[in-house]
Amino acid sequence: MSSTLTPRLGKLTYMVETISDRVRRSRVEIGLTQQQLADIVGVSRTAIALWEYGYSKSIKAEHLFKAARALKKNPEWLANGQGAETPIGATDEIIHALPDDGGQQALDFIQYRIDKASNMIASDQIARYTALIDDIKRDLERRKQRDNSK
Repeated sequence: MSSTLTPRLGKLTYMVETISDRVRRSRVEIGLTQQQLADIVGVSRTAIALWEYGYSKSIKAEHLFKAARALKKNPEWLANGQGAETPIGATDEIIHALPDDGGQQALDFIQYRIDKASNMIASDQIARYTALIDDIKRDLERRKQRDNSK
C-alpha cells in the first residue's frame, strides 16, 4: 500500500492511503469534477462519491480501468497502491489502447499486450500484472455467475 509519514503534534503518524484517497486525489489533481469522472467511467456521480468516501464495497474491474485511464494512473496503483503511480512505457500504451466496450475484452487485450511486451518488462512485473488480470477475470466471472443466478 502507498503510505506517507505526516508530522502531527511533534510526532510522526503513519497514514495509509486508501483507494478512496487515491481516486479523490487523482481526480482533483487533473481538475475533474465527480460528475465528469462519472460520465467518463459510465457510472453515476453518486457512485464516484461513494468510491471517494469509502462507502462502496467494490469497484467493477471495467470501471476501475476506465477511471485509471481518465485519471492517467496505473490501474494497479489506483486499486491497491502498489506499482508505479503513473503508467510508464508499455503499461501506458496498454491503458490508452483499452477498448471501452467491456471488462473481459479489456482484460484479454491487456494480457495479450503484456505477453507481447514480455521481453521489455522485468519478469516480476509481468508476474504481478498477470496475477492482477487473473484476479480481475475471476471477479468478473463470479459477478456474472451471481447475476445469472438472480
